[in-house]
Amino acid sequence: MSMNKKMMVVGCSFSTGEECCDEELFENYWDFHKDPTFVGAEGKPGVSRDKHWQEKNLKHAKYHEEMRTKLIPEWAERPDVQQLIKEKIERDNGPTFPDMPEGQRRDWVPYWQWYNDRHCYSQVLQDKTEYDVVNASRRGTGINYQHLIYNIHRQIKTTNKEGLWWNSAGHWPNVYVPEKQFSKSWYLQCYYPKEAGIQRAVHGYPAPNWAFNELKFCGKQRDPNFRYDEYMDSADVLIWQFTGEPRYAVTLRDRDEIAIGSSLEQLDNWFEHYYKFLPGGEKHIPEPSGYRLADIPGKDEIREWYKYYHDPASDIAKSVGWMQNIVKLREAKGLKTILMVMTSQFSKRYDIQPRNNEHTRSIGFDYDIKMDNEDVVNMYRKDPNVNFQHHTEDGLTYTGLKRLRTDPHTKAKFGHLTKEGHWYVAHEIMEILEEWK
Repeated sequence: MSMNKKMMVVGCSFSTGEECCDEELFENYWDFHKDPTFVGAEGKPGVSRDKHWQEKNLKHAKYHEEMRTKLIPEWAERPDVQQLIKEKIERDNGPTFPDMPEGQRRDWVPYWQWYNDRHCYSQVLQDKTEYDVVNASRRGTGINYQHLIYNIHRQIKTTNKEGLWWNSAGHWPNVYVPEKQFSKSWYLQCYYPKEAGIQRAVHGYPAPNWAFNELKFCGKQRDPNFRYDEYMDSADVLIWQFTGEPRYAVTLRDRDEIAIGSSLEQLDNWFEHYYKFLPGGEKHIPEPSGYRLADIPGKDEIREWYKYYHDPASDIAKSVGWMQNIVKLREAKGLKTILMVMTSQFSKRYDIQPRNNEHTRSIGFDYDIKMDNEDVVNMYRKDPNVNFQHHTEDGLTYTGLKRLRTDPHTKAKFGHLTKEGHWYVAHEIMEILEEWK
């Protein structure tokens, strides 16, 4: 077992390799800076914001279709890539991702995502520091998902010795029907999801990216006994990257999936279309597997509830309170935490203040608070060595990760980090780690 210190990264697609290597696929990739569809939220003059985003999303869809059907298969034929995939399969004692049925073209998209994830800042930290890094970030998720997964093991169960909980569905005398929930296989699905890949392979439709989003041990052999909550509670350093909120993560009774959405619209789309090719569960994986995919029970009721009754403000407030408690508990244990904002929507919308003390640092918070000369003088009197790029005590004019807003080559076409952007973030973190030595 490694004697290195432990580091955990939690976040969204800004902390995975999303878009990280897209420039390898497209000739003249950086020309997108000249395309008004991708220049700011305003877009072309005279085009409304809604129209701009509509055009951008349509172009985004075409862009990914070309990647999936043409450019990624071409990339997979590169000798260096073939060698990388061969080594991965040998290391894993078999294909990590499900292959297409015999006679069909292999789906290389999961390997492309894996290739991108190898270049994200967590991997740089694994390679360049004394820490063993676990990257638990997941595309499309936020603090609601992190809160859910942290508490998976802490779900209240009945005193029933079989580990059953009570469901009130039905009519008396069968009102109380015991059901299994949150078994080991269920929460491992949160860490190592595979079902989407099976669906993609068998049914040939684009299932969600769960299969490519599994927990990453940054080149090390994965730990089958990993527990999200225990690692978050005990890691020597926790990097907590915030995104635009609210985002959604929902458990469903008697299912292995977690419904996720980066917006309420996307969550609703998940419920509506995830099994659209499987009405009533009539289509199923051929025998002898006997595996059957049923439609989501009560789907319409779930959608109605989230549309009209769910209160996202109170939901996010609970998750924010949980996050703040985790940070304070880690401080009490002498453990280090870096709070990092890639997009300002989260910190500004929910008034999350940067926290800077012996054990916790904050970077990327941007409150745009104007400082007059007297403020500047007073801060230098307090600390002649104050660094305005990092860790200002009061969070005034906090401009950490400034280069991400000024250097166009740190952001990819759809706003995620490039390889250069990931290197920059890694070095910002390493500066703090060096200060903590």
